[in-house]
Amino acid sequence: MGKKKSKAAPQPGRPARGGHRDALAGTVPVATFAALADVEDVLAGIEFPIGRTTIVGTDLRLVERVEGRMSTARAAGYGTVTGAWLGALVASFAAIFTAHTPSAVLSMLFGGIMLGALFGAVFGAVAYRFAGPRGGITGNVTLVASRYELRTDPALADELRGLLTSDGPAGMVLLGGPIDGATADDLLSRR
Repeated sequence: MGKKKSKAAPQPGRPARGGHRDALAGTVPVATFAALADVEDVLAGIEFPIGRTTIVGTDLRLVERVEGRMSTARAAGYGTVTGAWLGALVASFAAIFTAHTPSAVLSMLFGGIMLGALFGAVFGAVAYRFAGPRGGITGNVTLVASRYELRTDPALADELRGLLTSDGPAGMVLLGGPIDGATADDLLSRR
């Protein structure tokens, strides 16, 4: 007979082993927003226990912003900088344990930076040449959601909806409760 494994209770604010669905269990949607900055601005400006809220991004898109073309020289330059930092780090650790004078420390650092830069440049250029056609363009990849949903505990949902009614930004849509689907503009026109 095997031992029974005990399940630890999930900690608030951290996803459980079951994935995102378990992390959202016990929360209800309160509002949707067009931009993450709007959600953060609203939460920063209200008196509410924000530790009991969850922001969920939906309709995710992967966006790559093209920065330019990569060349062997550019790859070697990136490798030089990375290698210099790595060389400085290794030389620092070596100097801590072996160098006894300030001049020995400086010469170890200088040598480490130079060797690291040389090896980094060579490895950067070689890696670029082996990358083939895919290595020709550099870019910055970002994950972007098209809308954001603010969720909270069911016991706090009505309180949060009430706070959002008076302080919500344009483009916010309230969910649940007596004003389900109302935008911030609708709420302002009702006043």
